[in-house]
Amino acid sequence: MRLELLRRRIFVTAFVVSLLFVIGGLVWALVALKGVSPVLIVHFTAGVGINEVGTLWLLGAIAVLAVSAVCVNFLIAMELEKRGWFLSTLVAATTVLFGVLIFVYFQSIIFVNYL
Repeated sequence: MRLELLRRRIFVTAFVVSLLFVIGGLVWALVALKGVSPVLIVHFTAGVGINEVGTLWLLGAIAVLAVSAVCVNFLIAMELEKRGWFLSTLVAATTVLFGVLIFVYFQSIIFVNYL
């Protein structure tokens, strides 16, 4: 297994970067929002305004869901690489994009709760 992961350095690096984006966004949000308010804005739109409020536990649940999605995508990409490189590379790139989007989500939640 270890030799197999070393041969697939690009995939492993892509998924580690995705995990770092998700976990880094969560840590940043927890540190930034620790003393702001017990009730946080977790979803808003420009037209309607605040749609959903929650606590820091909800942000943690979102991060757990994102980490599990990244892990499942890693396993899918490893299996797809046995069949061909294109689909596995597509899954890896999409997972990195997913990690970046989750990071941006945490950043926007921080921004909205400081307004």
